[in-house]
Amino acid sequence: MNLLLKWRRLFVVVGLTVLICSLTLSALAYAHHSGAAGQVFSTGLVADEGGLSGLNFNTLAYQGLIRAEPIYTTTSMVFTSTSPADYLPRLQQCADQLNNLCIAVGWTMNEAVISASLANSSTLFAIVDGVVDERSNLAAINFNLVEPGYEAGALAGLMTESDVVGVIAGAFGEFHIPAVEEFIVGIRNGLHHENINAQLLVTYTAGFNGDEMGETAAAQLAADGADVIFNIAGPAGSAGILMAAQQGIWVVGVDVDQWVTLFDSGTISGSEKILTSMVREIELAVCDTIGAASKEQFAAGFQIYDLARLSTSCPNGAVSAPLPPLPSLLGLAPFHEAGPAISLAVVEEMTAVNQGLIDGSLDEAVWEGVFLPVIVRSP
Repeated sequence: MNLLLKWRRLFVVVGLTVLICSLTLSALAYAHHSGAAGQVFSTGLVADEGGLSGLNFNTLAYQGLIRAEPIYTTTSMVFTSTSPADYLPRLQQCADQLNNLCIAVGWTMNEAVISASLANSSTLFAIVDGVVDERSNLAAINFNLVEPGYEAGALAGLMTESDVVGVIAGAFGEFHIPAVEEFIVGIRNGLHHENINAQLLVTYTAGFNGDEMGETAAAQLAADGADVIFNIAGPAGSAGILMAAQQGIWVVGVDVDQWVTLFDSGTISGSEKILTSMVREIELAVCDTIGAASKEQFAAGFQIYDLARLSTSCPNGAVSAPLPPLPSLLGLAPFHEAGPAISLAVVEEMTAVNQGLIDGSLDEAVWEGVFLPVIVRSP
């Protein structure tokens, strides 16, 4: 966990110049964090410039905001941004409107949320996919990405017929992104847990944008025999797996349910070939953060949500309004159109893998390979 924190801190520091000041909160400030007795707890969500259209981190965080309302009897409001220049003013607006908790979405808001937390010591702040130093009114919501990688790797190991699995991975030159590497470790370990004979090929792209770059990587992997190809390269990787799926190759998406976002919920050709996507359960983590804060149990600092923690976050419970169902396999998107091609035995094994990661009987950090190293091709 310490290594994970160091990697992510390094990544954010490279892109952001952040002034960190120490601060001591008064007893009065802490009382406002908790909310006055009998007062309804209020949360503000500050979306980044991506907005609330489509399925992105903003909409997933918004779903968490809505899920929390009936469970914890909270109220909420949303602040939208049209450019990064809006981030700090929107966060300040959130605090000025007396929200107990203000949640920022996305690492590009990291500097703004730190500044807002310093300027508003009596308001709680949290950021999805960020990095923060210890202070009592600020938390960073992050995820153990090795676990969904492990699950998806296990599925690939069960589904491959060629025993060759490929990954399109994004990088900036020689700098490999920590989140990408976490996914790769999980994919490798899960793959070899289920299929010791499988070979994992990783092709790095020079950045995360550029359809041709992703398509070239996918074509190389397919030529090498890969019959399952993963995207961990943003839009470039999305172009690659779209092309691969349309050529009849199994693919796996990343971050959000790409059957919805990339294949337009089944209206785009090749949608039947996306097995699943490795997702960050942002909805549950945001809901859990709101619930803890409303109960005066706000956890500040760098927070990692693994499957075990997510499995106890925001259950449906006895509430007045129905809530969206919890995912059947935490960390993975539904199988959608690929479902009929996935045997009952594979589904049962995937259920066992999911439960093993939750209860600790499986360790996502353990590699069971012997003489089958990952083969890496640089851009």
